[in-house]
Amino acid sequence: MRQRTTLVILAITLLAGCVETKVEEGVIVLSEKGLNSAHLMADTIVYSVDIINSDTLDTWADWRLKNMNTPKLVEQVFDNVYNGRLKAYDYFSNEALTVEDIQNIENKPDYARSLIEEIQFEETWLFSPEEQIFHKEVHSFVLAYALYGQSGERMGLKPVFRVRLEK
Repeated sequence: MRQRTTLVILAITLLAGCVETKVEEGVIVLSEKGLNSAHLMADTIVYSVDIINSDTLDTWADWRLKNMNTPKLVEQVFDNVYNGRLKAYDYFSNEALTVEDIQNIENKPDYARSLIEEIQFEETWLFSPEEQIFHKEVHSFVLAYALYGQSGERMGLKPVFRVRLEK
């Protein structure tokens, strides 16, 4: 009897998984989480995130970035651009960059990987308070490095390249 009950429960579970979810007509499903255009909060949003604290007096930034492994992120991005798994684009022209172009960037006198301080995201945001899901889909990101003047003052940031994430 116990085996039969187990088989019935298993059959019901399998059949329940086969039920087709009805999607409202005219609604576009935007994520694998079942979120749709009704949940769309931002399409698209562009924002920057510090990945290194450049202000030694900013303890709040230290706390926010305490779990950030910037060297690992930067190395993985470059490794994957060089081996072809990621494609880099010029920030201003959106032209595809070659390995030689990336090497030329890395050989510039004002550039060093250790100067990369910021990542800029281009994303779509979906939010469902009912399901308690906030889904962020990254379309592209840009790494940026700090430029310093002759007296050591920070002048601003310069983009290295853009990476578009293909689905």
